[in-house]
Amino acid sequence: MDPDLAINATNTAFRFGFYTGGNYLGAISTDGSTSMPFTIAGTPINLSGNVGVGKTNPAYAVDV
Repeated sequence: MDPDLAINATNTAFRFGFYTGGNYLGAISTDGSTSMPFTIAGTPINLSGNVGVGKTNPAYAVDV
């Protein structure tokens, strides 16, 4: 098995979800329960407020 895909608290997986009442975009460990820093091009980022895709006034954290 590829060690980068192993289920543990150190390998990171990207996750996103769309559901009634809100949406999320972030990172989690491959064990599914440990929160991980969300990074783009190797740089950890913090998002605050709402992000809209095709929206000028997003109502949710991620509003598509």
